[in-house]
Amino acid sequence: MPLNPPITEWNNLRVWIIGASTGIGAALTKALLEKNARVAVSSRKAEILNALVKGHEKNALVLPLDLTVTEQISAAQNQLVKTWGGVDLVLYVAGDHKPMRAWD
Repeated sequence: MPLNPPITEWNNLRVWIIGASTGIGAALTKALLEKNARVAVSSRKAEILNALVKGHEKNALVLPLDLTVTEQISAAQNQLVKTWGGVDLVLYVAGDHKPMRAWD
């Protein structure tokens, strides 16, 4: 089975990054905006998302949501499709970390 071909042209590609406020999601957002992709960013932290895309507002769409609320995910998807006519790539990099000991 062949793998997906690598994406070499990011210009105007519509990418939705879910979990964009920190870590890998934030780094991907910055890198893709620099490559002139259109990047929609989602997480619960709207203020962080707005700061992340500052200076790239033309190619960015901030869609705050809480992944535990299905209606918010649907509303964000609907807004993305309404604004950009669709999405080419979704990157789900959201995660949760709860420190615990091995015996817990």
